[in-house]
Formats: sequence, C-alpha cells, structure tokens
Amino acid sequence: MGRSWHLEYLAMQSFSIEERRARHELSLFLEATAMCLKGGFDLAHAWPQTLRELSSRMGILSNLLTPSSGESFSVFLLRISQSYPQPDHRLWFATIAEVYGSGGALAPLLKAIATNLREEEEREWQQHVKNLPLRMSLILALFFLPAALLLVFSPLLGAFSLPSE
Repeated sequence: MGRSWHLEYLAMQSFSIEERRARHELSLFLEATAMCLKGGFDLAHAWPQTLRELSSRMGILSNLLTPSSGESFSVFLLRISQSYPQPDHRLWFATIAEVYGSGGALAPLLKAIATNLREEEEREWQQHVKNLPLRMSLILALFFLPAALLLVFSPLLGAFSLPSE
C-alpha cells in the first residue's frame, strides 16, 4: 500500500528543510573562511580551522567538508566538487579548486559564493511569504468557517423546530 499524500508532502518538506539548513551552514562556513583568508591565512589552514570553530553550528556539512587524513587539499577540493550532494553547488567547489590551484585570490570568491547563497535563501523566503496568504485563507475556510456557521445557524434551527409535547 502506497504512502498517503500528506506523508509524501511532509517527506518533501523535511528534505527542503534539510537542504535549506545545509545551504545556510555552507554560507556561514564560506563567510567565516573568507574572513580567515583576509587575515592572511592559507585556505588549507583556514578551511579546517573554520570547521573546528563552527563545529557546534555545523550539522550535516561538518563531515562532508572535512578532508580525509593524508589527502592533499587540492585533491580534497576536486573530490568535493564531484561528490557534493547538491549538483548546482558543485561548480562552486570546482571554481574554488581551480582558483586555489592557480594561486588566485580566494577571499572575494568565497564571499561572492556566500552572498549568492544568502540571496538564494532570501528569494526562497520571499516566495514562501508570497504564498502564505493563500494557505492561510484555505486554513480559515476549512477549519474556522464551518464552526462559525454552526454557531450562527444552530440557534436559528432551534427556533424553527417543532415544539416537543
């Protein structure tokens, strides 16, 4: 027997909640790493240091963004660019790997990626808020309106009923 529609909806919502949480954690991580880079640290040092400092706030991504022991940082960046769970974010990790390998400035790149993640999050919240009045109207129509009609019309029904003998 298949799952009912409301269980599928809840499963879809919980996935999007986890996806949003991962995006938020990634933006925090990249902003903090960019600040370390502006302070003069190398990415190979700033990355694990930032993970250690944010370990209490990082849930899902903590294990995913941790390099394996003995793995060079360039290889780690290439690996994460191919295996990151969200395909649209893999390009960013590939860009970070390429810029890191060429010795380019990484702080502006990480800041730009974090800004993009924040804007993506904001657009999603704006869409959610935009759909909220319709959802609330449906909730009111389904739950409040029948009870209000019952309260209004029940005395009228009692006035027109036949008296009992």
